[in-house]
Amino acid sequence: MADGTCVKKKIVGELSSDSLVELGEDLSSRLAAVLCDSNVSSIGLCAFINCENLKLVSIPEATAISSGAFVRTSSLKSLYCPKVEAVESNGFQQTGLERVSMPNLTSLGYAAFMLATRLKSVDMPKLETMEGAAADEEGAVFDALTFAYCESLESISLPSLRTIGGEAAFLNCVNLKYASFPKASDIGASVFLCQEEDEDGYVTATWQNSLVYVNVQNVSEIKESAFANCRGLKAVDAFSAISVGKYAFAAALQLEHLELPNVRTIGDNAFDSCLSLKSA
Repeated sequence: MADGTCVKKKIVGELSSDSLVELGEDLSSRLAAVLCDSNVSSIGLCAFINCENLKLVSIPEATAISSGAFVRTSSLKSLYCPKVEAVESNGFQQTGLERVSMPNLTSLGYAAFMLATRLKSVDMPKLETMEGAAADEEGAVFDALTFAYCESLESISLPSLRTIGGEAAFLNCVNLKYASFPKASDIGASVFLCQEEDEDGYVTATWQNSLVYVNVQNVSEIKESAFANCRGLKAVDAFSAISVGKYAFAAALQLEHLELPNVRTIGDNAFDSCLSLKSA
């Protein structure tokens, strides 16, 4: 739909960027809505990239969304995708979405919702994995950045989440107050990190003032700097943890309550400057 005109095209299987090119070179600048029928089973690589006027997407039968499918769709407000099970890397990076409901989603790729700065509500009851970037030659997985820079996100509950396969999944979520991942066994390092950078890209400060409560009761290892500089953090449920990495809670200035009945190893400076800690 564009300028009041409805454009119809028969598509079976994957809806790709090639499908849009066939409809006209300037479609991306005018496209306002995409309404797919049962023939569309997936959204292809960068299918709607830079469709800045796209407001509505309905893909009722699609089960997969490929990398970069909706990158820079800053006007996107409404998304209907009840059967999607997997969103690949950067799938919804820089969208205008405020609420996302994906009842059958099980996997999110690297930076899937990065820079979705208006995102306030996330409903993903079956999500199990948030993946990191591709591993290097030694098998090390880099940042996850799944919801990085989602500045409007205040709370998130992912009841089926098992693992975050990378670091800094919630980088610079500066208003995040509550996070609950009760089944997660691995949440990565520096998961809630917030940082400032100078004009040359060098980090000048790290902090997280808004986070108050986190439930990671099934995590066995609290990794390095996981909650470092979470200055407003008051309570963490992590009673399955058997190890705490270095600087894990460093400068968590308001941390009052922490249950670690099974912990066996504690890294250097793990609780440095935890001035308010009353129970551990």
